[in-house]
Amino acid sequence: MLLNGYIVFFMVTLRGAAAADTACSPPPREPEIEVQGSWDEESYRSGTVATFTCRPGYSSLGVIKKACLDGHWKPVSSGKCIYVGTCDRPPRYVDMEPQGVWDEESYPADKVATFSCRPGYTQHGVIEKSCIDGEWKPVSNGRCQLKSCGPPGDIESGSFELVAGDDYVFGAVVRYTCNKGYKMMTDDNTRQCRTNGWTDNLPKCQVYHIAGDGCGPIPREEELEVQGKWEDESYPIGTLVTFTCRPSYIQQGAIKKICAGDQWVTLLTGKCIRAGASCSAPPTIAHGDFLGSNQPHYRSGSQLEYKCPEYYTLQGNRIVKCEDGEWDEPPVCLEPCTAREKELKENNIVFRWKNADKLYSKHDESMEFLCVAGYEIADRYLLRPRCNKGVIPYPKCNKIGSCLLSEETMKNQNIYITRSSAIQDGEKVMFECNKGMIPEKTLEGTCKTRVLNYPRCITANKCKSAPDVPNGRVKADHLKQDGYDSGSSVEFECDEHHGISGPINVKCENGQWSDLPQCLKPCRISQEDLNANHVELISRDDEKKVFKDGEDVDVKCKAGSKSPFGGIERKGECSDGKMRNIRCFEGDFCRLNQDQIDGRNLELDLTRNSDGYYADGEDVHFVCKEGFNVKGSLDGKCENKDLTYPLCAPPEESSG
Repeated sequence: MLLNGYIVFFMVTLRGAAAADTACSPPPREPEIEVQGSWDEESYRSGTVATFTCRPGYSSLGVIKKACLDGHWKPVSSGKCIYVGTCDRPPRYVDMEPQGVWDEESYPADKVATFSCRPGYTQHGVIEKSCIDGEWKPVSNGRCQLKSCGPPGDIESGSFELVAGDDYVFGAVVRYTCNKGYKMMTDDNTRQCRTNGWTDNLPKCQVYHIAGDGCGPIPREEELEVQGKWEDESYPIGTLVTFTCRPSYIQQGAIKKICAGDQWVTLLTGKCIRAGASCSAPPTIAHGDFLGSNQPHYRSGSQLEYKCPEYYTLQGNRIVKCEDGEWDEPPVCLEPCTAREKELKENNIVFRWKNADKLYSKHDESMEFLCVAGYEIADRYLLRPRCNKGVIPYPKCNKIGSCLLSEETMKNQNIYITRSSAIQDGEKVMFECNKGMIPEKTLEGTCKTRVLNYPRCITANKCKSAPDVPNGRVKADHLKQDGYDSGSSVEFECDEHHGISGPINVKCENGQWSDLPQCLKPCRISQEDLNANHVELISRDDEKKVFKDGEDVDVKCKAGSKSPFGGIERKGECSDGKMRNIRCFEGDFCRLNQDQIDGRNLELDLTRNSDGYYADGEDVHFVCKEGFNVKGSLDGKCENKDLTYPLCAPPEESSG
């Protein structure tokens, strides 16, 4: 109603002002607001409208506009500026500190401070904090991470352990020890991870007793001299000598030798450089070069100036000096950033200034973007990234109403998802449970107007012990004493000669094991079995009488016997402990008729019959199909090449 009231007042006043044509002086300057645009005229006609913005330290609520009415600038909108407070100097942290000079007692709202990581830390991305509501709050995703030195290195006849820190990062300390029978031959048995890597050289372990009778006199070299008095003609094994460089040389690193067996061996390989020595070719740098001609040698004291190409930023010493054979550390040329149309489209952004044609930005320069129409970003400060060594941390604008994934929420809900992009309004996504977790209900999440309903995973029950499988067992390397986490699996193996059917790996799922395999019985053939079936084995190994499930067995009919398939040789098969298809017949035999079996609603009782051929006088056992009942006996009989079949009838017929 207030805004409507203003509009009505504005319309009425304009009608009156039109007659009076009362002009206004330029828009006023006020402590909390400033006018947008250029207002250089001495007076402005009645009805002219000016738009205002809030000064630093103030935040706007709504649009702020004033109109020239009756010679005065009067509000025609309900917007206003609210004081949001200033900030003290940017804080210093253990891992980072603000760049530049910050000598003022306070700083206005929206002031941005850029931080850099302290020595011992590696920087990932741009780190910026802005003065918001009286506090320095992050406005970028950069971070400082402890610098890693990598593994400290193994030593012969010894080992190391981490005695300070949780990983091989800045500040960590490792201690070396020698194996039994060896002793440490260096002064220090520890190494520390510092900004330039691990300190000191690797320690050395020496066996107590080395073949040999000791060493002769201390070796004398042109650039070295021995510390202390060493004038004997021989020294025992294990003697350690420290050397220094002679006055005309400059020492780099410790130099020590030890008597090992019958010779002096260098332990610490420092070096001596002659004072005033010339330098070889100057160091090269990526993307840059030094001024002047390249020479094979440079006198000590020579200086060279390095230069980077246009848009590149030189960091380090511009002037590099040769001193005693060594060049100073050369500078580096930090790459500029190039904004590419492809990346702008992928991130749904454009340059803030429509007439901007500046595609290149130097290192540490800010770039300003806007979201394209229909897209938004959660934090507008992300639209002002800084070029970082050739890399632009592009802000990502998402379709209005999209949901952004929260790492903290997913961690609390014990879930994860293999995507980083925003989820569109109305889109459904499937999450995964962390290891050892199971879904509480579902793993599906749906984005609805910036709100994503995250699923939840709960701790799954453990399986207390490995399952039992007859004639089989869990492999020894899969056994554990404290149970099995949900999601873990064990591998089975069967007893000797047993075949395995089903999954070899069995998984624990919320306290229950998945389907178990079967260890199928082998077939054992005795001489009695062979005689009963009128066959003999065809094998080079006549002693083999045990066959795995599924294994083929080659047999041949004995003299005077015949195969139902013709010929005298047959191929049998071991199936669940029984040998199939190995029979030969001395006389007449019967063959099953499938039409008779189907027509009489029968099924062959496979637990009591080996195959489809039967000797004269042999009984054949059947069962009724499901839903049918027997009428009389379920046994058939082979007589004179003719097999008799029982009959199974529906329940109503069998009951009548």
